[in-house]
Amino acid sequence: MKKISTLGLTTVVFLLISTSANAGKSFFENKWKSNKASEIAVPTAVNTNPTPGTAAANSTTATKKVAVKKSKKHHRKHRRHYKKHSKRHAAKAVIEAENSTVQPAPEQVEAIEVKTDEVKSSTKTAGHFVNLDAVFTRGNFNERYTRNTKPNPVNAQPSYHNQGIGGSLGYKYAFNFNGFFVAPGVFFEHNNTEIRGSEGNSRAKVNIKDRYGFKTDIGYDVTNIFAPYLTTGYNRISYSTQNFSSKKTYLRDASNNDWFYGAGFKIRYSDHVAFNAEYNRQSFLAQTLLTNSVGYLGYYKTSLNIFKVGVSYNF
Repeated sequence: MKKISTLGLTTVVFLLISTSANAGKSFFENKWKSNKASEIAVPTAVNTNPTPGTAAANSTTATKKVAVKKSKKHHRKHRRHYKKHSKRHAAKAVIEAENSTVQPAPEQVEAIEVKTDEVKSSTKTAGHFVNLDAVFTRGNFNERYTRNTKPNPVNAQPSYHNQGIGGSLGYKYAFNFNGFFVAPGVFFEHNNTEIRGSEGNSRAKVNIKDRYGFKTDIGYDVTNIFAPYLTTGYNRISYSTQNFSSKKTYLRDASNNDWFYGAGFKIRYSDHVAFNAEYNRQSFLAQTLLTNSVGYLGYYKTSLNIFKVGVSYNF
């Protein structure tokens, strides 16, 4: 019985000691965890506005300067890196573009050059031209006489005016020299113009039939569309005259060779078609009365103003 009591007492004491040890261990563990939680949840307060002149203020200023210096240094490094890589990428892009450019074959280059020359020439006055014009002729004449004893002409009648409408067909070839062009050619013109006398001499008349000859235009391409020019030429005029200065009426079919001059312009409508207008001035002597028994020789001093408006085809 005594042994049992001693054993029980010993057991009780052991249990008390173990319980106390466990309690103490739990207490210290909880205390340690509480301290760690306090450190994490509540950081140490920092005085962000320390009093100037103090050690804390000096330390804060130095820290800010260091931070600003590091930031500037970082930005400078970043800019240098960006410029370096930008130049590298740009040079790489140029090399790739040059390597990727497809060089045309010689046949293609020649075709392009020919096409370019064709476009340039189509905007200039050059090559073959065929003209088709409407012709408006206005004429006048002075009836004159000469006599064996008086070779100087004498005006017997005043001047008369009439007009007519006809047509013209022409061809020329233009040589172009940096915008200046010279275009020699030929033409045939039907004037169909009859110039009659006054009521007192109604039978006096000059009938202008045709003109044909050669001419040369000299001009300049002011723009790709507009080109003025001067013209001169030599032609043969076919005409007939009638005179009522004696008992017998004289009617002659004749011709005369003479020079003419004028000016004109063309307006390009397309690569092959252009509109043109031209003016010609010409004077000549149309003989009307052969020498008679009295020794008179009659003729008409005739002047022509010719206006042409039409279209030309360039090829």
